[in-house]
Amino acid sequence: MLTWGLLRLLRRWLLHLLTRGLLRLLRRWLLHLLTRGLLRLLRRWLLHLLTRGLLGRLSRRLLGLLRRWLLGRLSRRLLGLLCRWLLWRLSRRLLGLLRRRLLGRLSRRLLGLLCWWLLGRLLGLLCRWLLGRLSRRLLALLCRRLLALLCRWLLALLCRRLLGRLLALLCRRLLGLLSRWLLYRRLRLRASGWLLAGRSLLALDAVSGRELLLPHLELLLPDVAGLLESLLSHLGGLLDALLGHLGSVFGGTVDRLEIRVQGLPCELGAAVTEPAAHLQPVEE
Repeated sequence: MLTWGLLRLLRRWLLHLLTRGLLRLLRRWLLHLLTRGLLRLLRRWLLHLLTRGLLGRLSRRLLGLLRRWLLGRLSRRLLGLLCRWLLWRLSRRLLGLLRRRLLGRLSRRLLGLLCWWLLGRLLGLLCRWLLGRLSRRLLALLCRRLLALLCRWLLALLCRRLLGRLLALLCRRLLGLLSRWLLYRRLRLRASGWLLAGRSLLALDAVSGRELLLPHLELLLPDVAGLLESLLSHLGGLLDALLGHLGSVFGGTVDRLEIRVQGLPCELGAAVTEPAAHLQPVEE
């Protein structure tokens, strides 16, 4: 690991030097091209201006000196770049030799450290395995206890809810049966009253039967007394016509109705034979 770190550091340093040298070379080359182009333009302009006599010669000499000076600068720069390249190659070889010697010395230490590291890892894994075995047993025991407590709590909660719902359902069913029984009793009593009233109505004519039954119906059905009165007033003529027709067709109809009335209980028979003021509600 140490050698890899050193190699990375050296590689970065060498790349930095190389890129720095290339950038300098590129900058100098660009400056050279720029100055060379400017000098060409300047020389052409001077040659254009100074094309005659001593001025032309002087200008040519000056341009030659300038060119030599520039070539000398360029040669010195090229020599500097060459020296740097040679030093870079030499340093690279020296670094390779140094790396080999360092690897030879550090390999034994690295192997020792690697052995110690592997031994520590094995001991750590062994300790974790032993602790895992013990922890799994303890965790299984704890999970069993927790699951037992949770099941008990859930069963108690479920039993309480089920018992509450069962009691509520039983109460609703009992109340429904009681209400139905009471309604049945009430309807039965009303039906018996209606039956007795119908028998008395058949035993009497429409006008007298209506006058006798209206107080009795008001006592039995206070909410439908007005409705029944209106219905009886409308059905009076129909009953008169029906009774007259039945009397003309069947000669013994009135006698039979009287016999049926006499066969009823004593209270109803008395209620039919007595006036309307003495009528009393008949219960079963």
